[in-house]
Amino acid sequence: MRPLALSQSDTTGSLTIQQEAPPEHPTIRPHRLAVGLYDRQSETLQLRRRVELDVATESTPVTDLVGERLADLLLVNDEDLTYAKIRLDERSLKTATEHLAELADPLARAIIWAALWDMLRDAELPARLYLPLILNNIHGETDIGVVQDLLAQASSAVWIYGDPTNADKALQTLADHALRALDGAPPGSDLQLTWAHAFISAARSPEHLSVERGLLDGIKVFTGLKVDTDLRWAIVGALAGVGADDGLIDAELRRDPTDDGQRHAAAARAARPTAEAKEQVWASLMEDLKLPLATMRSMMRGFHRFDQRRLLEAYSARYFGALATFWKERDIEIGLAFARMMFPTVVVGDATVEATDGYLAGENIPGPVRRVLLEAKDNMERAMRGRAADAATVENVSTPR
Repeated sequence: MRPLALSQSDTTGSLTIQQEAPPEHPTIRPHRLAVGLYDRQSETLQLRRRVELDVATESTPVTDLVGERLADLLLVNDEDLTYAKIRLDERSLKTATEHLAELADPLARAIIWAALWDMLRDAELPARLYLPLILNNIHGETDIGVVQDLLAQASSAVWIYGDPTNADKALQTLADHALRALDGAPPGSDLQLTWAHAFISAARSPEHLSVERGLLDGIKVFTGLKVDTDLRWAIVGALAGVGADDGLIDAELRRDPTDDGQRHAAAARAARPTAEAKEQVWASLMEDLKLPLATMRSMMRGFHRFDQRRLLEAYSARYFGALATFWKERDIEIGLAFARMMFPTVVVGDATVEATDGYLAGENIPGPVRRVLLEAKDNMERAMRGRAADAATVENVSTPR
């Protein structure tokens, strides 16, 4: 699916919708949609005018809006009347970056958020511009599900679609913002807990890790925030991933010796940034035929961390070497879990794509494995395009509020 984009001319007073079709399916689809013109007034984004029209060609002038003055934000597919990707023009993107939170209509905001996410994934919006866009405007969202989705996308902007050389700076920005938001969130609210998890995941600096450890030890307190078993394990897993000693995991497991606790401990041990830890996970997956699937999933989740690429590079070839045997000798659920979760997602680059193509060129590849590998390859190529676009961008953004 390719996007619909709306351009506005400040010299002719005209608006034109451009529709693209993907090369593999070069068909222009008809759409009935609305176009909304929004202006910034008194620190809000207000709808000035909305018109509906049919779009059935590559280029469609919006004749009902001829002569209209430039809008601060143009929204094609306002009211979400059709199914299509949309793109924001340069002026609208600038307005969204600085003022999206001022748009009162939640549906219009949701449409714009979806468009921005698509632009990031399609390498049309660099990650270093996408992250401050989220942090500048996330305070305008009150639905906890929306906030959680945006924070997950912010993390993806840092680790997946962002230039790796900018990851430390971006992560520091995300952690700083999350800590401020955690401190200012309503005590005991879902929002407070969500920001706590975001901070725990992003914390890397000594100051942030000290706050994180203080939460675990009861020294650092945020009024209303309950540091329950799940949050404690989130902290332990995060600290393990940056090098906390094994005693921290062992102590938490003594506090929570349940099945869930065992799985959390397995994930935390797998996350440790040492060659020995990764080898232990690999050996267990390969050799322990009695290992429960739930425990295996926990270990595989902990195994892959984007900040541990050097440790994980050697496992790319080992993954492809073990895949056929693992699929043949294990139950289908275990085989699928291994195929999906142990794919070298962290090792983003041509070598992994070439290894995937090489494996797919072999004979008798099971259908489910082929689908997993094709999807994983597509995701990696997206990441590569996004990283290239981000690396080529000159940073010129304001500090998030």
